[in-house]
Amino acid sequence: MTQWNDFPYDLESYPNVFSAVIVHAASGTEWIFEVSDRVNQSRQLLNFIHALSQHPGNRMIGYNNVGYDYPLLHALLRFDSFTAADAYQISMGIIETPWNDRFRNNVWASDMIVPQVDLFKIHHFDNQARMTSLKQIEIALQLPHVADLPFPPGTVLTPDQIPQLLGYNRHDVAATLRFWQESAAALAFRDEMSAALDQDLTNASDSTIGSKVFISRLNAAQPGICGKSGSWRQTPRARIPLADCIFPYVQFQTPEFNRVLDYLRGKVITKTKGAFDDLTATCHGLTFVFGTGGIHGAQDCTTWRSTPDRVVQGRDVRSYYPNLAIANRVYPAHLSDVFCDIYKDVYEQRISLPKSDPRNKALKLALNATYGNSNSSYSPFYDPQYTMTITINGQLLLCMLAERLAAIPSLELIQVNTDGIEYIVDRDRVGECDAVSAEWERLTGLELESEDYIAFFQKDVNNYLAILE
Repeated sequence: MTQWNDFPYDLESYPNVFSAVIVHAASGTEWIFEVSDRVNQSRQLLNFIHALSQHPGNRMIGYNNVGYDYPLLHALLRFDSFTAADAYQISMGIIETPWNDRFRNNVWASDMIVPQVDLFKIHHFDNQARMTSLKQIEIALQLPHVADLPFPPGTVLTPDQIPQLLGYNRHDVAATLRFWQESAAALAFRDEMSAALDQDLTNASDSTIGSKVFISRLNAAQPGICGKSGSWRQTPRARIPLADCIFPYVQFQTPEFNRVLDYLRGKVITKTKGAFDDLTATCHGLTFVFGTGGIHGAQDCTTWRSTPDRVVQGRDVRSYYPNLAIANRVYPAHLSDVFCDIYKDVYEQRISLPKSDPRNKALKLALNATYGNSNSSYSPFYDPQYTMTITINGQLLLCMLAERLAAIPSLELIQVNTDGIEYIVDRDRVGECDAVSAEWERLTGLELESEDYIAFFQKDVNNYLAILE
């Protein structure tokens, strides 16, 4: 495995000032390069980058550097020297690229002069739903000082303002260095997986690594079953009758749940997004809200505490979505039931390994990424009917569990959320909860895990604090 020599860095570009700060992570040695009317150190910067490129173990660490800093730096490497105006023109071309065309500026890893590590991509903050700035990272890391850009973009700086910009540039590199230190385990894991799969996964998100692990296992079992990147085998669907997705053993006693079940059985969808808008069922003390990602419902702004007579418990389904597919032999149509065999093998191998083993994490990622990727048209797992089969039955089966638990005298539901249920019940009724859970497990082929809580403080379904016994 390569022993890396890492260099966190950051660039700043204004119409009349360009700066680059680079730090050697191991020693803390810092290099500052300025290009302005008062000094032009562009040649020194370019020579420095070329010198880094002469040693294969060197790599540069940044935050969104694959999207911004390195494309800018790569373009500047065409020059023998450059001005701040040259850099600013290139910088604005990158910044003004529309989000949906952002990959246009990326430089292929094989074309990079120095390998790049992008902490922004590794932690999947390049996803619009997870977008996180370096400033937010600084707050999360509880750094003693959080600095914001000192001058609006596009400002023509005075000579007196340049030192302040350089100070800000240094601060951002220090924050990147600290985040690099916090990311050591994630980086080591990517080194290990890159070696195991014989491909560069340095800047891959967890879900991407999981997908590649599963693809590798499928292709090993049946060569060519997935196709190849750019021409994956897939099963697009023009329409999906949801009745074809629902397991035959799904049934309810509660009228509200039967209303939902009848609605779903009669619905045909042409897209998965927004398929269940405003679908709810109010019963057993909760409003159950159905959605394409999972079910949720909660008693808001309430506190529950275990007492000598009452206990707060949770029942969570173990590895819910993967095991739904495994137990019910559900698979993307183009992958055949070989998919289920590999899924089961990956799951059993994962639970046989200690959590400290990097292979455990790789296999967990492979299990969890597959469901999400089944709804991605860029994935070899793409079959939206498979997606809907998992998500619909995942919600309906939890409702079956909730209905049966709610029938136990003294039991009050606290919340239901994607893969589990919390409730409070008389302690002398816990045996009945166990019996209901065991019967549900026999019916579904799934496994429930039970936890007892000292207290459960709930603002809403997404914001709560549970204290374990």
